[in-house]
Amino acid sequence: IAMDTPLLVDVAWLRDHMADPGLRIVDCAWHMPATKRSGKEEHSKEHISGAVFFDLDECRDKNAQFGEQILPNVADFEKYVGSLGISDSDHVVLYDNNDMVGMFSAPRAWFTFQVFGHRKLSILDGGLPEWKRQGQEVTAQATDVVKATYKGKYKPEMVVSYGDVQKNLETKEKVYVDARPGPRFQGQAPEP
Repeated sequence: IAMDTPLLVDVAWLRDHMADPGLRIVDCAWHMPATKRSGKEEHSKEHISGAVFFDLDECRDKNAQFGEQILPNVADFEKYVGSLGISDSDHVVLYDNNDMVGMFSAPRAWFTFQVFGHRKLSILDGGLPEWKRQGQEVTAQATDVVKATYKGKYKPEMVVSYGDVQKNLETKEKVYVDARPGPRFQGQAPEP
């Protein structure tokens, strides 16, 4: 991360910097499948003015053997992000619309951008719910996008592969933390 780029920005900061050159606002709302909600559909109904939609279900390795949201390769990431009008020099402010904490999928998108070397990244603290709570306007109008050139740099040190986990079962060099609730970790509750 660039040292002059705040990790979290508040509503006032975003409101005051929306017109800054090179600032890109990115809605990356994603919901667990059991909720039957679509971040993309919700974005089409309301979003922060100027925001583009970063689809975690679209920007992934669609041929992955394990998991649904495996990171894409660098070329696919560059193409997808460039199609949203984002260049690697832009300051990207990510947000989602999680009702409970205002931050659910934005950190995942933040990580994805980080893995591909993006330096100027922030997350809107409280997301869209906080933006609206503070009386800021939303729109359904689609943002005009001019494709950009994005040049990513994959950072393999940020990613643990399936093979790495398998190897660690023997070496026990690393400790992995599973942050799911106990019943899900123990296989007693379904994945939502």
